[in-house]
Amino acid sequence: MKITIGIDNGTTGTVAIVGGALTYYGPVPVKDTVSHVKSKGFAKRIDRAALFSLLHQHCIGPAIPAGVDIRVYVEAPFTMPIASEAVLLGHRAFEAILCVFEDLAIPVETCMPRDWQTTQLGAAGTLPIKNVRGVAKADTKKASLLKGIALYPQLESVIRKHGDADGLLIAHHYHKKR
Repeated sequence: MKITIGIDNGTTGTVAIVGGALTYYGPVPVKDTVSHVKSKGFAKRIDRAALFSLLHQHCIGPAIPAGVDIRVYVEAPFTMPIASEAVLLGHRAFEAILCVFEDLAIPVETCMPRDWQTTQLGAAGTLPIKNVRGVAKADTKKASLLKGIALYPQLESVIRKHGDADGLLIAHHYHKKR
């Protein structure tokens, strides 16, 4: 049996587990902590213990069963010099996710958004919208939401609540490629 885990990196990201009859989709577990970089004093961080527990509950159990092939795909954190605070927080979230899978001895592959968006969102992921600065960009969140609901209608409420299905589409994309 093969299990594919897809994670949309970040403290507002999602985790999805796809394999056999198993499908899980939800937010990446986070906790509030004192911030060392934000002026507001508090920041969200990945709750490693809760992520570890979620994985044990939904796909690993007390030990990885024999014959189960688990693959993990995490979207790479973005880099942009003018958004250094957001970049730092994204990299911290990425590191926490990597540490959880390292503790489980499960290798992680990094993926770029274009790797899965091209096949999963198609032309819908390239339709232009205007951002707050009036610059056209693709409306990938809406396309992700609609595609996720089309593929996994049983998860419609959690997909709508989050606003997109990025983690789920990452898992779906790489699960089908295997």
